[in-house]
Amino acid sequence: MDRWARGAGPLHQLNPKVKVIILLAYLIGVSTTPSSQLGTLAAFAGIVFIALVVSGLPLFGLMLRAAVTLPFSVSFALLSYVENGDGRIAASVLLRGQLCVLGTLLLVATTPLPSLLRALESFGIPSAMLEIAQFIHRYLFVIADQGQRMRWAAASRDAGKIITKQSLLQRLGGALGVLFACSYNRAEGIHRATLARGPKGGFPVLHAPPIRKLDAFTATCSVLTILGVRLAAFN
Repeated sequence: MDRWARGAGPLHQLNPKVKVIILLAYLIGVSTTPSSQLGTLAAFAGIVFIALVVSGLPLFGLMLRAAVTLPFSVSFALLSYVENGDGRIAASVLLRGQLCVLGTLLLVATTPLPSLLRALESFGIPSAMLEIAQFIHRYLFVIADQGQRMRWAAASRDAGKIITKQSLLQRLGGALGVLFACSYNRAEGIHRATLARGPKGGFPVLHAPPIRKLDAFTATCSVLTILGVRLAAFN
């Protein structure tokens, strides 16, 4: 996702603030659509599909990542069907959840995280929450790198050894403990280095991208399209 976000597609070029506004309008439109209006949800599905194609991102890769939340959507859909006995409501719950996930993934996959967090900060989101999100994102890469190093070290020591199920569980538990300790020590080192630099909070950037005429035109057309699809549910 981080590599995709640094692409040069049409959606990558849009101002992050504009993309946040479009996503917010899209999420409101999808979430407020009545469960009986499957046609309206299908229209929203067409909108997000067109956006995926225009973005130039790998469609299969995005669908695969969106499928991570599919078990939760299916569970809520089944509970809805058991409670109401209406297949349309269950289908709308499933479709609505996946559409929201795809729209959010599309924003994340076309916007670098620092630019996205800076845009959210401009809308009044507390800086502390955004800084926590940024540090979590960075530490995920630190933990993944540490885990890869441990895997290489374990593979070089255990070449040719027979590993039973019990020994595998023991090694897994030990590896998780070592990974936690190494990650904690690395995090403390990063914290001390950050304090030594005198952090002032916020997200320093070289320049804030201005909202161009093309950005404003795209935002207006997108919001009006979403509004038109949503209002069609009342007809």
